[in-house]
Amino acid sequence: MSANRPRLAKSSLWGSARVLPALLLCSLACAQQPAAQESSFAQGNAYYQQGDYQRAEQAYSQQLPQGPVTVPLLYNLGNACFQSRELGWAIVYYERAKLAAPRDRDLRANLAVALSSRRVPPATEAPGWVQVLWSGVLDRVTLNELTLLATLSYLATCALLFWGLRSDHLRRRYRWLLVVGAVLFALFGGLVASKWRQYHDPARAVIVADGQMMSGPADNFQSLRKTCQGELARVRTQQGMWREVQFETGAVGWVPQSEVELIVPSGG
Repeated sequence: MSANRPRLAKSSLWGSARVLPALLLCSLACAQQPAAQESSFAQGNAYYQQGDYQRAEQAYSQQLPQGPVTVPLLYNLGNACFQSRELGWAIVYYERAKLAAPRDRDLRANLAVALSSRRVPPATEAPGWVQVLWSGVLDRVTLNELTLLATLSYLATCALLFWGLRSDHLRRRYRWLLVVGAVLFALFGGLVASKWRQYHDPARAVIVADGQMMSGPADNFQSLRKTCQGELARVRTQQGMWREVQFETGAVGWVPQSEVELIVPSGG
């Protein structure tokens, strides 16, 4: 995977484990985290700079259950997993970080590198242009930003409606603005609903280990095809230690629970 090494911009603090000196990394962590959590984060940075990616991953992971789970932590953890050839886990942490920082260039670049490194079967159907456009907007805007835009368009529409009712002259003059405001409110409202579902979607998942997709929830069922770490999927149901998932290619089958990780953790 060294040929597809994640790209990091020096201006980005998300890539601190690879760009900044260890002393500066420690000072940044001290300003934002308690001493124990700072120790795990700084220790992970030190291991990463030494090229010991597995120990770096372990150090970063120690902070996850304690919190706070910050974008730099998830980003650096994703980098460590990528360098340890754990492609599925790298995508999980990049995706979690992107929920809070959807426009960070380094994060998006590293996620793109990880996604392009997968051995994913071709999709059976290409998405339509409306779906591509809608997903592109959701992919680059946070939930708070969309909520603000929806609120502003709602207030503007209410103000125009109030002014338009005062006289016939104003009603004719602001009628087109009222229509535009209502359309924008409906658009932003729909985006808010979609983004909220994305933030709290319990079904989005990533395959984190190579394995087999079975026709049923047990090893003795027919193997439909191989699964590759890094494949995106949606969990449909669970039975025992198996999960039925629908892959990004459209294929549906059963995989062991240990090979699937939810992008939004349980209770997230």
